[in-house]
Amino acid sequence: ISAAKFWRGKILIATGKTLQSYDPALESTMEVKLPLKLEHPITAIEGDASDLWLGTAGGGLIRIPQTGGAPHVFGEQDGFPTPAISALRLSQGRLYIGFGFQRNGAFGWLDVVTGKFTGLMAETSVNKTWSDAVKSPPEVPVDSIATLDGKDFWVATEIGLQHLDLGSKKWSLATPVELADLRGMGDNCLAV
Repeated sequence: ISAAKFWRGKILIATGKTLQSYDPALESTMEVKLPLKLEHPITAIEGDASDLWLGTAGGGLIRIPQTGGAPHVFGEQDGFPTPAISALRLSQGRLYIGFGFQRNGAFGWLDVVTGKFTGLMAETSVNKTWSDAVKSPPEVPVDSIATLDGKDFWVATEIGLQHLDLGSKKWSLATPVELADLRGMGDNCLAV
């Protein structure tokens, strides 16, 4: 299982390139027929009343409208830093996206109405200190994203649990870690 999501009364379960739907009332599982053939494994799932969103490990972000329209694939042509999606979270008309490939990552959001992507990317610097790294957007894979109000975000990454105040776009480390070199990694936070 690479991703799971409770959606529309069922639990969606991603296993590789396959999406399963588990109905708790019937205690049964069935394969979800997707409107396109996936070439990369599903790594993240999000959904609302109108769309199902699937993040993949190299095929970008797939929007599947529930009205029966054609799916849309978002990727580097839309401004994404990489087509490897590792986390998704819908909040107040935006789909927040965590990216992750090998030891690299990023964070941003997609306006679900306009389809415009906004990235909060870290400035690259080989000599960046640990202190500077945790005060900037993640440049390591994002494993999980949570928010209650669409203003404060908690982002689980390889360097720990990071907090984003979206209004000021200020990042901080929410978990105590030793001051260490970024490449040496601190506390790995897998979920929030």
